[in-house]
Amino acid sequence: MSRVNATIPEPDQPPLPPAVRNTMIGCLTFVVGFFGGGMISVLLGKGVDIARRCVPAEGLPMCGNWALFAFGGGLIGAILLPTVVLMKLRRGSAVTRNSAQ
Repeated sequence: MSRVNATIPEPDQPPLPPAVRNTMIGCLTFVVGFFGGGMISVLLGKGVDIARRCVPAEGLPMCGNWALFAFGGGLIGAILLPTVVLMKLRRGSAVTRNSAQ
């Protein structure tokens, strides 16, 4: 028989400070936004190539400079996604704070 008493609940973990939570979420969404934005912009460039009836060279995804599209879209995604997520988190935190008062 174990000596652990099942009737005593374990203490809850304290919540993360908002600065730590926001930094962790911001870093994760930065990486996801960069790669997601890059893939979406290359897809849009591929759509432009199809509309222009351009056939890319073998092994390349599109006729134009696909790396430029990927990097540009990646920068937009890396800025836009963390900004939107952190704005939503801040709005949710404000609603929670106001309802607790």
